[in-house]
Amino acid sequence: MSRSPTVLILGASGNTGSRIARLLLAEVPEARVVAAGRRSAPLEALAGQLGERCTPLSVDASSRASMEAALRDVDLLVAASSTSEFVDVAIEACLATGTDYLDIQLSAEKVARLFAASDLFEAADLCAITDAGFHPGVPAALIRYGAERVPGAFRAQVSSVIQIDWRGLEIVSETAREMVREFADYDSKHLVEGSWRSMSWTGRGSPRFDFGPPWGEQVCVPMFLEELRPLPQMYPQLTSCGFYVGGFDPITDYLVIPLVLVGMKLLPGLLEGPLARLLCWSLRRGSRPPFGTLLRLEVQSEREQLVLQLGHEDGYDLTAIPVAAWLLQWADGSRPLGVSTMAQAVEPARLLGDLQRMGVRVSPPMEDSPPSPDGTAQPPRSDPAPGAGG
Repeated sequence: MSRSPTVLILGASGNTGSRIARLLLAEVPEARVVAAGRRSAPLEALAGQLGERCTPLSVDASSRASMEAALRDVDLLVAASSTSEFVDVAIEACLATGTDYLDIQLSAEKVARLFAASDLFEAADLCAITDAGFHPGVPAALIRYGAERVPGAFRAQVSSVIQIDWRGLEIVSETAREMVREFADYDSKHLVEGSWRSMSWTGRGSPRFDFGPPWGEQVCVPMFLEELRPLPQMYPQLTSCGFYVGGFDPITDYLVIPLVLVGMKLLPGLLEGPLARLLCWSLRRGSRPPFGTLLRLEVQSEREQLVLQLGHEDGYDLTAIPVAAWLLQWADGSRPLGVSTMAQAVEPARLLGDLQRMGVRVSPPMEDSPPSPDGTAQPPRSDPAPGAGG
């Protein structure tokens, strides 16, 4: 792949899509962006802000003809819109036009449809990346990083705190509906004693993680991501592994989200709209500082432990920056053929270095350690495990 690609961002005027567009143009000076979506006015406004390397384009994601026309002479489609239900259209259009693919949506059905088409992408010499962003997208990459640097690691867990100022965000109807669909896909599996187990619906036995100030210790529940599935085969020594998420506020956590889960299981077609409005109201009502997003990696062996934290004040930035970091690797020619999750396709050390350079707080900082032979920065050496000799 050349360093002067043309990237079409579907949903470019949205909270995440616009950030991806800005970062891509800043990080790849020869890149061009096609800002695509349904509404022309915000796309034209964004293109006016980003300059001549950004072109607005009205696209119907549900129409194969519209998508194929849009993807002519495009190197990569980035699906940053609430259009996962139209993934078959995107697959067909990419295959027909020879376009690489990436999405940031969270949907079990979308992932299944993409992996079913993996052989078709590979035969067409195309790369398709799903589950990009920070969760999914980063947790399994962090675990890969830690497991490769702590010999004999038997435990590798990533926990998170997500506190967003929902009152300051415009959440359009389709985005709100996609949020409740994501809750319908919620899976509580985590790896315990070498096997994937689901957490009780009551959350009993959920682990606690200490995130330091200002959040301190918090109860987190497991959230299964497709990118985690290969890890026990990749690192057979791992017997404890998972991704864990903290809560929002008591009313959202213990009243609204259970209603969303039950409603989306029983009557999704009838209740999706009302539940989406209820969830948005609750998130805005309970929105309180401090705001920010944090991912914490903890890796443990018999003799060593490694702790690494990533943080950013803006959750949408923390979604867009890992996508931009992957796009740098893609633009340099790192294109695994067929379908892959971003966390499995990305080179973890380079990912961490680029995240830090683009404004993500990495603690301990990457620059505290000498660079690797390929020039990527490394974090400090892991510490002896409590009670370990040596």
